Amino acid sequence: MRAFLLALAFCLSPTFSHAQKSACDIDNPPANCERYYYATSDALVAGTGIPYGGTDPYCGTNQNLDAVDAVLRLLAMRPDGFRYQNATADLLKLLKDTGLYQQLANQTTGFVHDFLLRNGPRAQYANCATLAALIPRQATYRAYRLTNTDIDASPADPHRYGGCEPGKDCSNGFSRFLGIPELREENGVTAVAVVFANWSHNRRRVGHLTVFFEMPPGQKPVENW
Repeated sequence: MRAFLLALAFCLSPTFSHAQKSACDIDNPPANCERYYYATSDALVAGTGIPYGGTDPYCGTNQNLDAVDAVLRLLAMRPDGFRYQNATADLLKLLKDTGLYQQLANQTTGFVHDFLLRNGPRAQYANCATLAALIPRQATYRAYRLTNTDIDASPADPHRYGGCEPGKDCSNGFSRFLGIPELREENGVTAVAVVFANWSHNRRRVGHLTVFFEMPPGQKPVENW
């Protein structure tokens, strides 16, 4: 089984999602966008290198999201844990850019330990990637959007961008999100996470998770990163 990339979705994107951006700022904004903010997570997933002849390649299970839960618990236990309770960020990219992956890995064993080291000091691309976006603990998770980009296709290629529905092949083929993005919460630190799979033998895909959430009246997300 190929390595899993937790793009807690501290992932591929060169910058974190900006916590105070209105959902009206994105392309094709959702209805009632003036009430919502958004957070994103992105992960690059390499092609397999070998053509796959079936239609349902094995990509793992939601156990991948159990590792997300464990990381959220570790963040909540830190002295600065309150920062993560009120933040929006691409989780895996946050771990990499701040060097937290090694500190957290030292506190764990087994699956979670391997998960952190696998996604820390080097960029590892796999057929499966876990995307996860932090949202503030007081936010209400409202909706999600799943898409992917074929980075080997030209900008003019109609298959460069794929729309995706949970559990179904994306419109540009040979890729899918395994299920509905799940809200995960541990001691006040909250993320929305999902697993993205790519089984094209020669096309690299970036999975994109966009999460829309609503804040209590008079409150805004905190932008820590």
